[in-house]
Order: sequence, then structure tokens, then C-alpha cells
Amino acid sequence: MIKAILATGINGEIGKDNSLLWHLPKDLAYFKKVTLGKSAIMGSKTFFSLPFKLGLPNRENYVLSSKLNGVVWSNEGYLDFVTKNGLEELKINMIGDTGFYLFVIGGASIYSELEQFVEEWHITTVEHSYPEADTHFKPDLTGFEKVGEPLDVSEGDLKASVQVWRRVNNV
Repeated sequence: MIKAILATGINGEIGKDNSLLWHLPKDLAYFKKVTLGKSAIMGSKTFFSLPFKLGLPNRENYVLSSKLNGVVWSNEGYLDFVTKNGLEELKINMIGDTGFYLFVIGGASIYSELEQFVEEWHITTVEHSYPEADTHFKPDLTGFEKVGEPLDVSEGDLKASVQVWRRVNNV
């Protein structure tokens, strides 16, 4: 199953200068909780913005890049660079494996590229506008329904909540 996890401001803002626009420890804890032990796919800008040199710890990391000519493993063996052509092979490997979860974790171009395959969105909405943002993304939730109640991940005066959306049909 392909899932995506995303945090946005009220106008779809997701970042500026390849960094988040807010600091929400409860949201970061939620991100860790739902992605730990899973596979994560991200763009190269997201990968290079991470504080960890070889991707997210305790997750299988895939970096989708249009600049590489094939799959390249790191010398540690748990970071995989995938070209857009290699993405088809990755998706084929997932068919029939109900225990495999791939989390799309950004950035905007990767969300856009993979949106059609996402079956579940974990969306944090930060109740604030960020006019300085240089990166935006709003998923098309047509054919999705809310699952459960929103989770409050606010910090101080900054209000934010996570809502899960699951595909209900193949729209």
C-alpha cells in the first residue's frame, strides 16, 4: 500500500529554502511513529535536507531522482536511489505484498508525481498562513474519506492537527 505523509499551512505551504516553516514536536513524533519500520520514498532535495546522512533511521529509504541512470546502493546498503524508470519496478515489487507500506514523504514534485498511486494520506494542517513559502502542495482528495478523528499536534499558540484520509474508490 502506498501512503503519503504531508504537513501544510492553510494555503498548501510546505516549505521555504528546503526547510519546514514550523517546529511541531508532536507532529514529528507522529511522523516517526507511523513511518518507523516502513519504507520511505522522497525526492533528492528532501533527502539532502534530512539531519541524517543516510536517510531516516530504521526505515528503508528510497530517493527518487531524475538525475541518476540506475539504482545505486549506499555502502551501508539501506539507501536506494531510484530513477523514474526504476519506480515502475519498485511498484511491481509491491503488488501482492499486503505487508509492504511505502510512505511518500516529499517534496512537492514527488507528491505530485506519485499522488495518483496514494491510497492513504496523513495530512497535518498547520492553522497559519506562510506567505514566505516557496514550496506548495495540496493533494486532490476526491475519492478519499476521513478516517477517525483529527489528532491535535499543536505547539503553544500554533494550532495544528493530523487527519488521515483513505481512498474509497479508484477515482
